[in-house]
Amino acid sequence: MIVIWAIVGVVVAIFLFIVIRSVRGVHYWKSCETEFVEMISSGHTTEEALLAISMKRHPELSIDTHKAIINKFNDLPLLVNFFEGALPGTRLDDEVALKVLRGTTIQRLGPDRYKVRTRSIGEKQSTEETELAEAFEILDEATYRFGTGFDLVREQIEKMLHSNSDQFLDVVRKGRTVRKYIYSTIANISGDMVESGQYHIYRGVLNPTERGEELLIIFDAATDELVRLGDTDTANAEKQKKAIRENIKSVG
Repeated sequence: MIVIWAIVGVVVAIFLFIVIRSVRGVHYWKSCETEFVEMISSGHTTEEALLAISMKRHPELSIDTHKAIINKFNDLPLLVNFFEGALPGTRLDDEVALKVLRGTTIQRLGPDRYKVRTRSIGEKQSTEETELAEAFEILDEATYRFGTGFDLVREQIEKMLHSNSDQFLDVVRKGRTVRKYIYSTIANISGDMVESGQYHIYRGVLNPTERGEELLIIFDAATDELVRLGDTDTANAEKQKKAIRENIKSVG
């Protein structure tokens, strides 16, 4: 009987720990969200607000480390998930914090749903993990750059990376950079979507309320990024932009 109650006690203790951790996580998110909104309303930039939240969480770290953190996790949900899912709330030194930062990626699974991946300090990362981690970091960067309209594109790219990572790795290992691959895929998917007719309000006209115009902006920006990266030239980029607009006119 004593053994049974001891086991029950352990189960209850574990359950309470999980509940307390969950409640603390929600409380931390709410406090960060309140602070962030107040700072933005007071005229601070997003970077200033995120930096203040990061410094409040770990005041012992240097300003350069905090800047590195918010440069990688550059919106509030990503930053909070990094602190709650990867970086301990205990005091750290800069070296440890930066190692954790380098070994952590955060994947958006949907609205308010994230998956935090982090390596133990000292654990070696395989080449495959490094390349996939870089791909997800670039997707995080693109999400911050393009906003909610990018979710449709990102969802398809993530499915592709999960279901057919061998194809991605094969292309990258033949010499194409991860950034070029991701932005080329962004351009291809956003282009296909905007030409599908699904995002037209009527023939030849994109629906501004159904993300059609946002998808065209994403296509143009991704194409411009490929020019900047040296993956194509300006003349070809302009040709692609013209072609997609001609196709938009013919569907819907």
